Amino acid sequence: MIRMITGLISTSVVAKILGPSGVALLGNLRNFITSLETISVLGFSNGIVKYVAQHNKSEEELKKIISTVFWTLLGASFLVAALLFSFAKYWNTVVFGNEFDFNIVFRVTALTIPLFALNIFLIAIINGLSEFKKVIYINIAGNLLGFGFTIFMVLQYGINGALLAMAFVPAILFVVSWFWISKSLDLKRYIKKGLCDELSTVISGRSLPVVTSFYAPVSYMAMFRANTPTFCQLCDTDISRVWVPSAP
Repeated sequence: MIRMITGLISTSVVAKILGPSGVALLGNLRNFITSLETISVLGFSNGIVKYVAQHNKSEEELKKIISTVFWTLLGASFLVAALLFSFAKYWNTVVFGNEFDFNIVFRVTALTIPLFALNIFLIAIINGLSEFKKVIYINIAGNLLGFGFTIFMVLQYGINGALLAMAFVPAILFVVSWFWISKSLDLKRYIKKGLCDELSTVISGRSLPVVTSFYAPVSYMAMFRANTPTFCQLCDTDISRVWVPSAP
């Protein structure tokens, strides 16, 4: 209800200040960001809720689930973010056309995509732990803060502010979610263990390089074993053919 009300009010304010063209630009960006967010979370949301609920009595299993999902989502969202940031000008043309220059909006969106994925991750964990009141509080607080920030940016900076506000909102939602979940769950203890445990055991005390075709081990090695040579092989099933240059 809060989200619907704040959405209606913010849309009315934006329409009054920026006019129909401003609303159309915001609509284009909203649809684009929604598509990116869907890709970045890999459809894991319902699965996280299910497996956290099933194993919330077993700390060891919960560690494996939370750690594995965390690093997988982080890797996927960083891949999406890197492609968006690197080709911001291209996506600006696709979404807004040649007559607009909002490259900075796409670069800011790239920086907040991982935060959106982590916010979905946190909300799913809270749902899986059956702490539904916290989910309600998070949604209320996040929507109110996002609404206030959007109105402020529109009033101060017009269309540029409105577009940047839409890009920044995932960061606000993540901060709110992290604040609530940190009260009941020490996530740092959970995400340290689970993913790549067997890999870590194999290379422990041995000078072996790591060659992988999946990005999650790369993230793990960068965080916990930065001195180990690590190589990630990608193919055109990992990166859409749209990124292949015309003259490779």
